[in-house]
Amino acid sequence: MVFGDIFLVLVVLLFIYYTVAIAMDLLIKPASAENAKENEETEIDITEEAAGFRTTEITRDMKAPKPNAPKTAEAPKVRRPLMTNGLPVEKLVAQVQNLPNTEDAELEGLGAIVAKCEKAA
Repeated sequence: MVFGDIFLVLVVLLFIYYTVAIAMDLLIKPASAENAKENEETEIDITEEAAGFRTTEITRDMKAPKPNAPKTAEAPKVRRPLMTNGLPVEKLVAQVQNLPNTEDAELEGLGAIVAKCEKAA
C-alpha cells in the first residue's frame, strides 16, 4: 500500500467513527436524561450540627531559638569506620584497590576509572 491508500483508509475510518459518535449522542443522550431524573441528589439539613459547632483555638509555645555559643576548642572526636554491607572497611578498601585487576565484566569499567584516578593522583 502506498501513502495515498493508507491516508484514504484512515480518512474513511475517521468519518465512520465521528458518524457513529454523533449518532450515539443523539440517540442515547435522551434516554440517559430520563435516568438522571431518577437519580437526583437529596439535600441534607445540617443546621443542627452547625449550631453546635464550637471553634477551638490552638496555641503553641514559641520559644526563641538559643544562639549557638562558640564552644571551646575541642579536638574532634574520631569515629570508627562503619560496616558496609557486612564488609569491614579495610577489606572493602583492599577490594577497591584491586578493582583494576578484576575480571568481572560489570566492574571492569569501574576498575578503569579507579586506575585512571590513581594515576592522576
